[in-house]
Amino acid sequence: MFKKALQVAATFGLLLAGYLGYVQGFALVAARVSRDLGGESVPFAVNSSKSKKETTALAVRAFGRDHWTTDEENTIRYYNSDRGYWMYAKSYERLKDGKQLKFEPFALISWSRDRRSLKTITSDKSVIDLDRPLGLDNKSDTPIHVIHAMIEGNVRLRDDKATRIPDDDLVIGPMAYIEYDEADLEIRSDREVVIQDVDMRVTGTGFLIKLRPKNETDPGTGFPGAKTAYLRRDVHIMMNDVGRSGILPGTARPEQAQGDKTPLDLRCVGQMQVDLPRERRYPPTFVGPPQPPGATLATFTRDVVVLRGKLHQMPDQLNCDDLRLILIKAEKVKAEKAAVRAGPSAEPGKDDLLAAAPDLSQEEDAGGGSALTLRRAEATGHAVWLQSKSDGLTVRCNELIHKKLAPEQADETYFRGDATTRLQVEKLELIKDGPDKGKVQSVTTIRTTDAAIFDDGQNKNDATVVARGPGVLEIRPARDRPVERKATWDDQLILQTEEVAGRAVQKKITLTRNPKLVDLTRGTLDARAKIVIWLKPKPRPAVAATAPGSGNTATASSSAAESYEIDMLRAWERVHLAAPNRTMDARDLLEVKFESPTTVAAANPGPAPKPGGGPAPAAPDAAGAEASASTPTPATAPDPLAATQQEVAEKPATDPDVFVKANRVWAKIRLHPDEGAAASPSPASPDAIAGSKSEIEMVMLRGAVDFHQDPEPGKQRGIDVLGDALDVIGQGQGRSKFTVYQRDPYAPRPAPGPSRPLPPARVATEEFTATGEKIGLDQLINQAWIDGPGTLTQMAKRGLLTDQGLDEPAGRDRVDPKAPPEP
Repeated sequence: MFKKALQVAATFGLLLAGYLGYVQGFALVAARVSRDLGGESVPFAVNSSKSKKETTALAVRAFGRDHWTTDEENTIRYYNSDRGYWMYAKSYERLKDGKQLKFEPFALISWSRDRRSLKTITSDKSVIDLDRPLGLDNKSDTPIHVIHAMIEGNVRLRDDKATRIPDDDLVIGPMAYIEYDEADLEIRSDREVVIQDVDMRVTGTGFLIKLRPKNETDPGTGFPGAKTAYLRRDVHIMMNDVGRSGILPGTARPEQAQGDKTPLDLRCVGQMQVDLPRERRYPPTFVGPPQPPGATLATFTRDVVVLRGKLHQMPDQLNCDDLRLILIKAEKVKAEKAAVRAGPSAEPGKDDLLAAAPDLSQEEDAGGGSALTLRRAEATGHAVWLQSKSDGLTVRCNELIHKKLAPEQADETYFRGDATTRLQVEKLELIKDGPDKGKVQSVTTIRTTDAAIFDDGQNKNDATVVARGPGVLEIRPARDRPVERKATWDDQLILQTEEVAGRAVQKKITLTRNPKLVDLTRGTLDARAKIVIWLKPKPRPAVAATAPGSGNTATASSSAAESYEIDMLRAWERVHLAAPNRTMDARDLLEVKFESPTTVAAANPGPAPKPGGGPAPAAPDAAGAEASASTPTPATAPDPLAATQQEVAEKPATDPDVFVKANRVWAKIRLHPDEGAAASPSPASPDAIAGSKSEIEMVMLRGAVDFHQDPEPGKQRGIDVLGDALDVIGQGQGRSKFTVYQRDPYAPRPAPGPSRPLPPARVATEEFTATGEKIGLDQLINQAWIDGPGTLTQMAKRGLLTDQGLDEPAGRDRVDPKAPPEP
């Protein structure tokens, strides 16, 4: 994108160096041809020489037929076709005893040896100062050289692309003057500068070009090129197309482009500095691959603003104090074919100089020079602010480093804060389609020390994010809404995409060193070493079909963008999980699998009751048929287990709280939506738990197990379980099936020799206390058992084992057990 802008420095340096190198010979020729020889005219026709015709044809090609340089009779010309320089002037004046030369007006054409690069300079006046008088009788061994030069009045430099459209040429100027000083090896001007072509426009005030010192062993003239170029202040660069990436992270949205082009606007109050690489030359005897080309450095200072996209479409924006770009030579790309600009046609045997020129419109890199591509961008300052509307990203930091490494590696973007100003990253997830398109669906905020984003360019949603240092991540549905999920860490957070065969693409979050995760609807999790969370896409809500004749159709919501919910988590070392009605402590490892409820469309409402008062038959559907098949009829005699299940199902869903401690915990928890969660306000504390209920499907605990379940309604004591291993299977409605072991049956056998015996497994409820090697308890059927030796302690009513019998309530008649039963 900066290819043409950075070639400006090389154009200045090379053209002016060539002009200064050959101006001495030009002056000698001008002195001779301008001298009046006197005498009568020769009485025969004078024919123009071949070189004179070629020089005129080249002037026509470079400046047009009506330019003053095409006048063969009234123009002073000097050229060296081998070196590729042609100079033109109308008048010549020798001043200061030959130490100063004045040409008015002046023109210079530079044509490369391969005839692929054509550059010109024009001005109203050119004044040259030499170190000693110029003359043919100079007998000194050292050559005369220029110590000062001034090119004044309507100075223009043009890089001709040799197409029929003159507007696509690179033009520098008009400028008031250009000044050269040999002592400083500088070319400078303090006036306004304009650089433009069909795809770019650069403006600024004051420029300076530092030339490389000439190698004294090199017999050639001029200088080896420009070293550094400056635009002093108020730099403004406008590019019609920089691609969808440009120098900013991410890619521009299609609506930010103008057709298939993405414009860019860059401004800075300070100067633009361009450091050009030295050209490497190899001797003819050189063997081996050449070294990679050097990098070009561009630096912008003071109040830098970069805008990508159309200005009226909220473009992506970067604000910083200083911006540094590193550009390297890119592979050349075939330019589109275009006809050569209208000019004198080269016929066989005529104007051989022009006939030998190739068709520049069909050559690679027709603009002359090598294309440059961005490799690295560095933005620094007290407040670096990146606003990427295309990605919904806003970043506030002190340093931004963007590396363009694709396709070899993933592009990398690095953000850094400092001790007083932490890095702040805000990511907006927008609804992509539907009537709510563009509406904010969720806001993710990160506050940390630094962060890096790795993007392979395939899918921006698959980028990997690494945030280091003590940090906080918060997710909320909107900026004005409370936090729904929160994560903190002391070392780093890693967010990446993980693909598993046969499953949807998941997001994987890794937090290390004292991590903590808070989900207002799921719970709180903290650990000492590491936490890994997998997020899966949320199922889209299904809308049930309505009754016939209602006029509504069943459509699924397509306006919501894809969002995520917790699927599974793992945590290591001193893990504490607090979920609705569940508290788990794992000393070594905790692994929990969350099962979300399946979204089911609401069934069609049944028809209205009959006038006679009896219920109308329900509408036939699959759900109703299944329910009818499973409902017992009066003729069916229910067994005790079915009766117990029916009794449990009729009880209200009041799940008792569960507290678990073990060395290692594996659990599967099913989440149920809370109907009142949407209406109730969110808790003020982000660590609070609200919004959903959960039910244990399965828990496996290993090592120093301590399990406690609070009492059910109507009971005074809950359930306490102790052992080396415990398996719990949830049966719904707060009922579970327990199997507790004195020793883990799946653990490796202990080594032979003396060992510390493990205490027996123990289960204590309100009804009994049991110990043994293996104990089972089924709350659904109210049954317990012990495998192997053990004890069972059960509290009985007073008088059960005495001759007095059980205590009866006062005022109640005693019943004779020997009396026959009543009919």
